[in-house]
Formats: sequence, C-alpha cells, structure tokens
Amino acid sequence: MPILLDARQGGEFIGNGNASVGTTEVTLRAANELRTSIIVHNAGPGTLYLGTDGVTTGNTTPILDGGSLALDRSAAAKINAICSSTCDVRFFEERLS
Repeated sequence: MPILLDARQGGEFIGNGNASVGTTEVTLRAANELRTSIIVHNAGPGTLYLGTDGVTTGNTTPILDGGSLALDRSAAAKINAICSSTCDVRFFEERLS
C-alpha cells in the first residue's frame, strides 16, 4: 500500500515517534498549525480510537490492530487517543519549518 503525503504546502520537516496508549484518553499529538500531514498507525495489540477532546471507544471509528489513518486536511488539529486495552501507536508527520 503506497503512502502519499500532501505536498501542496511544501512540507520541510519530517517527524516520527511512538506512544503507548491505554484505556485513559491521552493527547497523542498537540495541535500544530505547521503540521501539513500525519499518518497514525496502530501496531496493536488493542483497537485504537482517535478524536478530539472526549474521545471514547463508543464515539469514533475504530482503527484495528495493524490499521492506519492518514490526515492531510485536518492534520494540524489536536489528536487524542484511547485504546480498548493497550496500543503501540506510531506516527509519521510532515511539517513546515
């Protein structure tokens, strides 16, 4: 599966990282107006849920173990996460410098 990043804004910096997400809501990525795109990958083993403040396992779309979500239109937004158990979450983002 190819990974496509939105290059319309001419991203100048690539960043990556990981986080352990459990059953309590956490801020995975703070709002950042310089972020032009982001890919969030759930390396499992639980089911990951992403959203804004107040995200729960019942109010957003699940990202199953091994699944990913790419954002290029609302990439600058704050991203909160919660997991059905524990999730190893990886991210890859493009930002303006």
